[in-house]
Amino acid sequence: MLKKRSIATMMAAATVATSVAPVFAATIVKETVKKGSDEQKALVNDLRKLLAEGTKFEVTHENALDTEGNDTIKVGDSVYAIGYRDVNTTDSTVTLVNNVLELEKQIEALKDDQFLNVVVYDKGHAIVNGKVSPVNAKNQDIKAEQLAEITVDNTVSVIGEYDITDFYDGEYVTAE
Repeated sequence: MLKKRSIATMMAAATVATSVAPVFAATIVKETVKKGSDEQKALVNDLRKLLAEGTKFEVTHENALDTEGNDTIKVGDSVYAIGYRDVNTTDSTVTLVNNVLELEKQIEALKDDQFLNVVVYDKGHAIVNGKVSPVNAKNQDIKAEQLAEITVDNTVSVIGEYDITDFYDGEYVTAE
C-alpha cells in the first residue's frame, strides 16, 4: 500500500468531501514512490480498482463535459480520470489514459534517473437525490479537480567505493 493511505481510501474520502463539503476537497495528495517497489505496484493496483470498482456516474447531463472539456459524460463512466505528466521534458501537459495498462507502459519505459507524475482527477460529481451526478442540485456543472499527484521515481543510487582500511584498522573502527 502507499505510505499514508491507499488511493482507494483517498478517493472514497474525496467523494464524501465533494458531496458534503466541497471546501475540504481542495487538498491535493502528493507522494513519491520508487519504480519497481511494492508501493508502486500497490499504486497501480489501487488505480486499477479505482477505475473498475470506484464510484460511477448514475445520471448524466447533456452539458456535462469530461476533464478535457470535449465529451459528454455517460452513465457508468468512472467519476475519476487518471493521467501522467512526463517531468523529464519541458512539456507539462497531462496525458489522460483510458486504462491502467497504458500507465504501466509509461512507468516501465522510465529510464534511469527519470520521473513520471501520475495525476488523479475527480471529473466533478455530487450526490443528487441519492445518485451520483455530474451536476449539483441547482443543475450546475461541477468542475473537475486534481486529487492526487504521485511521482514515480526511477533514480539510481550510486554507492561509492571506499577502502576498508579508512574505517577499520583491523582491530578498531577508526575516527573516519
